[in-house]
Amino acid sequence: MRRSFLKIAYFYFLAAVCFCIIAYLTVLSVKPNPITLRYDLPFKNTLNALAPQGWAFFTKDVKKDYFNLYTQDREEFQLKASGTEQFFGFKRDNRIINHKIGSVLNNVNAKYWYSFKGDPRKVPQDSLTKLSIKISPPMVYGVFLVEKGKPLPYEWHISKLNVRQTMDYVLLEIKK
Repeated sequence: MRRSFLKIAYFYFLAAVCFCIIAYLTVLSVKPNPITLRYDLPFKNTLNALAPQGWAFFTKDVKKDYFNLYTQDREEFQLKASGTEQFFGFKRDNRIINHKIGSVLNNVNAKYWYSFKGDPRKVPQDSLTKLSIKISPPMVYGVFLVEKGKPLPYEWHISKLNVRQTMDYVLLEIKK
């Protein structure tokens, strides 16, 4: 009886060690990550193909500006990366579109943004700067009201208070 207990304990110990080694190698192979080595692993490309986003969710900059798009009717326009039409995240079109729009908006000069505190539906149309850009597909085309803001602290999202902060706005026309 004691002998079989030792075999079972030894088996679980080896399984735990193997699991820790595999988890450690997985963390090392996906970039960017908090743990780095000076040498490359031979299977790094395979694991990057399985997890192309890396650890971005865990290392996201919480002070980075965010952007919301609104249609001409001032309805919020969202490009969701998950859902049935995006095959629950496997199709990358909307992620590519969000990345393209984000990279364009990050380079807009500060003098073009109009500051306004309140409901985005009430932003005065004549005070907005209209920017036109051409972007290749995949992309959504049209004229959008872009709202730029700093993220609220996490505690404010939990509270029932509707805290309006000053946002910056610009009109963005995306052409083929």
